[in-house]
Amino acid sequence: MMITRDISSLFCTIFISTSFALFYSITTTNFLFSYIDTVVTSHATSVHFHRVFTPATTINDDNTVTITSSSDLPPPPPSQPPPMLSPPPPSQPPPMLSPPPPPPPTLSLPLPASLPPVTLPSLPPTYVKSLPPSPPASPPPPTPEEEEDLKLFQLAAKVNSTPPPNAPQKIGFLFLTTTPLPLAPLWELYFNQNNNQTMKNLFNIYIHADPSHPYNPPFSGHFFNRTIPSSKPTQRGSPSLIASARRLLSEALLDDPSNSRFIILSTSCIPLHSFNFTYNMLFQTNKSFIEILKGEPKEYVRYTARGNADIMLPEIPLEDFRIGSQFFILNRHHAKLVVNDEKLWRKFKLPCVFPKYCYPEEQYFSTLLNMEDSSSCIPATLTHVDWSKRLGSHPWTYRDTEIGMELIESLRKRELRYGNGGVENQTEAARVDPNYSFLFARKFSRNCLKPLLDIAGDLILKN
Repeated sequence: MMITRDISSLFCTIFISTSFALFYSITTTNFLFSYIDTVVTSHATSVHFHRVFTPATTINDDNTVTITSSSDLPPPPPSQPPPMLSPPPPSQPPPMLSPPPPPPPTLSLPLPASLPPVTLPSLPPTYVKSLPPSPPASPPPPTPEEEEDLKLFQLAAKVNSTPPPNAPQKIGFLFLTTTPLPLAPLWELYFNQNNNQTMKNLFNIYIHADPSHPYNPPFSGHFFNRTIPSSKPTQRGSPSLIASARRLLSEALLDDPSNSRFIILSTSCIPLHSFNFTYNMLFQTNKSFIEILKGEPKEYVRYTARGNADIMLPEIPLEDFRIGSQFFILNRHHAKLVVNDEKLWRKFKLPCVFPKYCYPEEQYFSTLLNMEDSSSCIPATLTHVDWSKRLGSHPWTYRDTEIGMELIESLRKRELRYGNGGVENQTEAARVDPNYSFLFARKFSRNCLKPLLDIAGDLILKN
């Protein structure tokens, strides 16, 4: 019994000690959490932090422990401050940050249930047309050949516009060629007609021969030593054909002050009338004969062949752009105008972006004369060509089997095609001389020479 009582007393003592120690530990822990919670809450409030709630521990009556959030606990009574282990050391209160500025007032407006669709106004056509054009393309710097041409053109532009008053007026025949002249024998008959010495003093011959091509046999007869020294390589559909025609005009202006008419011809051209008929017809008027056509097919594509619609501006508006044959007959005044031009030449010598539509030699002269002195031009060419049986971008080339008197007579009777107004200008031209007709024709192959010589005396050279 004594042993049992002692053991019971011992267990009671251990239980009471353990309970007291556990109670003291929990109480101390709860006190520490409460103290930390108070300090942190005070500091967080002063610097506008969100409060962090720490967990609290509670001992229930049945000796179980419950951990709850301190937010669930009732706040301590204000008169009972939490016990402190030791007073905290005096310290300066943390600096208070200035409160943030109040947010700007917001204006709340009621919105309709559905907003009407917004339509942006379109630009009127007049405004679109008034937009400034893109910067013009800068022409490439002049090459040594172009500088040489420029000196020649400037020199030719200084000659007199009228021939000497007491000297007979002459015709300059300007041949553009890259080959020997296959039809030269026919032209020899034309220039030697009637062996008239007076007639021989009424014309001069000038040849622009591409120096990159051989000429065998060499030029002879009336064509001997008539190649101009400024001849340079040429290529169809390029500004080089414009430059070659301007060289011919310059050389003819400088060579003889009596040259008053200037005819551009090629190696495939033939005369349709005698020299006397040609001379008398040309000097019935002081006007030039040059085809000036407006509204031709693909006119806009040709105008923009160098890049875009602005590249020709401001020098050449679309409404002033014209198309026409490069086989023209100019008077002396217009020949000077062509060699003196620099403004339009700067545009037409630009490289083409669309070579298929770029034939500057068929645009430059017609556009220039239309802009500068259209009233002194008869807008038609006197060199016939057949485009009804074209081969690609080339007109029809006559074969030897087609040559006969009927062909020459039919070409003479073909009506001239007048541009810049068509019928109205044709009527005006007819009032000057109803007998205007084609004086030359192209294109004739070299095989046509023999049949042409056979009918030359009876028809072509007959006055």
